[in-house]
Amino acid sequence: MAWVHLDGPGGARLEQDVDSVLHEDWNPVCVAPCDTWVPTSLDFRVSGGGLFPSQDFSLHPDPQQHANVSVSGGSIPLLVIGIVATAGGALTTTTGLGFFLQGSMAGATWGSVNSPSDQNTGRILMGSGAAAVVVGLVLILTNRHSHVSGDVAPTLSNQLHSMLEPPTFSNFREAAPSIMHDVAGGPPWLPAPPALSLPVLRGAF
Repeated sequence: MAWVHLDGPGGARLEQDVDSVLHEDWNPVCVAPCDTWVPTSLDFRVSGGGLFPSQDFSLHPDPQQHANVSVSGGSIPLLVIGIVATAGGALTTTTGLGFFLQGSMAGATWGSVNSPSDQNTGRILMGSGAAAVVVGLVLILTNRHSHVSGDVAPTLSNQLHSMLEPPTFSNFREAAPSIMHDVAGGPPWLPAPPALSLPVLRGAF
């Protein structure tokens, strides 16, 4: 057992996985901000409160059996606002560009003088539209997923999923042996032995 503290938006729930096979039965434990005793043998996630459910995680309390869990991002309302702001900003920018071109080309098209008012309107619309697009993209990028941090670690299933991801070019490049180093007097084409390391139990994902 561990005494866990959950910190996050109001309504966010700490849930424990009581179905370790299908992962379809999640039992609410407490609503943030909250403190409670939980069994460390189970897997957990954070959900509710307008958040996307986080990835499953396990708890790794300190020697006093205390664990802190924090959740951020992953707000569904903010993601929707970001999408609307990005689409509306793009439309406003396009409209502003039309006004600006109309004011700039009035003399050449209709034989009249340029329209400063249309040009100013176009500049205002393009500026406000671009600002809305930037704000919208920030909201989208920061709220696509819920991020959990603290005394947590990804569950075994999440670790296996990461291990089974298709290798990238950078993976091959990092794994390739270097011919510039001689290992303990051996042939220069031998790769260096892997460094020993201890797992870091406090993380974020």
